[in-house]
Amino acid sequence: MPAKKGTTTTRKAARSTRKAGSRAAKKTRSATKKATRTTKRATKKATRTTRKATRKTAPASKRRTTSTPRDALAILKADHTTVKDLFRRYKGLGDGAVKSKGQTMERIVKELSVHASVEEQVFYPDVKRRVPGSKRLVDHGMDEHQELKETLVRLQRTSPDAPEFDATMRKVIADVTDHVKEEESELFPKVRKAMSKQELTDMAALMRTARRAAPTRPHPLAPATPPGNIIVGAATAVVDKARDALSGSGKRGR
Repeated sequence: MPAKKGTTTTRKAARSTRKAGSRAAKKTRSATKKATRTTKRATKKATRTTRKATRKTAPASKRRTTSTPRDALAILKADHTTVKDLFRRYKGLGDGAVKSKGQTMERIVKELSVHASVEEQVFYPDVKRRVPGSKRLVDHGMDEHQELKETLVRLQRTSPDAPEFDATMRKVIADVTDHVKEEESELFPKVRKAMSKQELTDMAALMRTARRAAPTRPHPLAPATPPGNIIVGAATAVVDKARDALSGSGKRGR
């Protein structure tokens, strides 16, 4: 009988131990699941916060690359914004940042040269033909392009550490800023009113094609109107891109 009682006690103790172990295991699993859920929520929240911070701090030029402008005016405005960003970058450079000034200048020269070529080959001729009352504004824009090309040539021939380099760059910035203001406030509204959405979309396709074959350096002696600028522009673009490749400036451009 004592042996039987001891056996019963042992069995009860074993069952009690198993129950305690089972409860502990359940508590552990529950705690683990809870911790996993908490970790997932924290991770998702951190990811959302990081994405928001990235969108806010990413450069404007990076944010714009998420979509391609389909409208001719949108393409030109995007070009204007790119150049404004480069102007701000240049203004933020110190007096001793000679190398960075030279590199930023090359980017500015390339962006403006390509932009001017696209406007002269596609935008200005089409606008002059289709938009009533645009002749004066287009001719004025062409004159400003010519003056700008001459200034850009002078800028490229000046060493970034020369005293006149900053003065020439300030002239470029002032002239382009005025040119952009006039286009966006006077010419572009006339174009938007006179041309249909489809016409502007078709023009955008032509502009993208012209951009691929556009000169990347200023050529003030070259023709500025079709068909001469298209023929000469294609030839000078080949030479420009070869020079860009040799100098390394092509890697800094778009």
